[in-house]
Amino acid sequence: MVAMAGLASPTSAEPGDAPGQIQRVDGAPVTPGADEIGRIVEEFPSDFSYSKFTESGDIVVAFAGSEPEGAREILESSGLGVTIVTDTGFIESDLEAPVLALGQEAYRSLGLANDVEARPDLQSFIVTVYDEDLDSTRLDEVERTLDAATTQRSSSPVAGFRVDVQTSEGDIEPTSWDRAGGTWLVNANSGNGFCTSSFVAKRVNSAPVGVLTAGHCQTSPTFPVKYYKPFGSHESYNLEFFSSTFASVGDAAFFRSPRMMDAWYHYDYSSGAPVRLVRDPVRDETVCRFGRVSETYSCGKVLATHTSWTRRNSDGTSTTIGGVFSVNTFSRKGDSGGPVFTSGSVGQNAVALGLNSAGRFVSNTDVPVYGDGARMWATRIKHAESLTGTRVCTAPGC
Repeated sequence: MVAMAGLASPTSAEPGDAPGQIQRVDGAPVTPGADEIGRIVEEFPSDFSYSKFTESGDIVVAFAGSEPEGAREILESSGLGVTIVTDTGFIESDLEAPVLALGQEAYRSLGLANDVEARPDLQSFIVTVYDEDLDSTRLDEVERTLDAATTQRSSSPVAGFRVDVQTSEGDIEPTSWDRAGGTWLVNANSGNGFCTSSFVAKRVNSAPVGVLTAGHCQTSPTFPVKYYKPFGSHESYNLEFFSSTFASVGDAAFFRSPRMMDAWYHYDYSSGAPVRLVRDPVRDETVCRFGRVSETYSCGKVLATHTSWTRRNSDGTSTTIGGVFSVNTFSRKGDSGGPVFTSGSVGQNAVALGLNSAGRFVSNTDVPVYGDGARMWATRIKHAESLTGTRVCTAPGC
């Protein structure tokens, strides 16, 4: 089950219960070439189709039409080998609507009974159904339905993309509910923790600064939120709710602070580092995430930069979230809203990449999935900025 990374209830399985399966590192290894690809995505959004890294670590970048002037120079500045693919016929943003539609169509085709993830895989789509015991005949039927739906979109840039349906054990849940005492964001009335803050941000064209977190952490200002400063005196003070979004467009929220705040992100229980760069993630790069409940950070590879997840709610309705990317790492309930980042080593300036949204959990439990099958979804940081009308602060300050 995919769970939002916000509130967490105590469970019998702490991260230490799975030795060897959780990646704890002193420094998140920077993926060579990722910053350069990030520049391509930002400077040529109307041309960029996709990117990947070869087994040897070289770069492959594809464009919808011809190669944009200056693109090769940017990529070659990484010092890696560069292969450029042209004339794919689609740009990366063309993938957003199809992954949402495929996830929702798969959910309906399965009788509104299973959690689903949809993500692009270069020039195809992968739909994962979280039910390992799904009948193979039923699975083939769903795959044919989704394949036909995609192929029939003759006017779409992604018409003809193949759809592969696979199954896996588990469920999807937002990671913020129940109680997790000591998280950085708490209900000031009850003292109960509910989410992890991530990056300090500033409203565009206005003075207030504050923190970004997941939109599902609070959809309305029904209770005052208190921020617990993770450094030094551990002082606490109330934050002012400003905006949140938890829907197919994305999962992000902003809380304004009455105090000045440093342009730092939290990477450990009591430590942090400045942000040097803000960009969206790159496929195949290694990224890390931190959560106050897990009290550690874990790293994994970005599987796709445009993903959607759909889960069945307890009341029979469904929730579909877009604007997210997927990473093969674990997340606990209570880690929602926490930072997704990369940096050369702990304490060094980091690249801000996203906000924790949801994770894959063992069926009917609060225990996250570890190892190669782990999955976390996070809102892309540039998308979070757009949804909340903010800009993440970079060193030396806002």
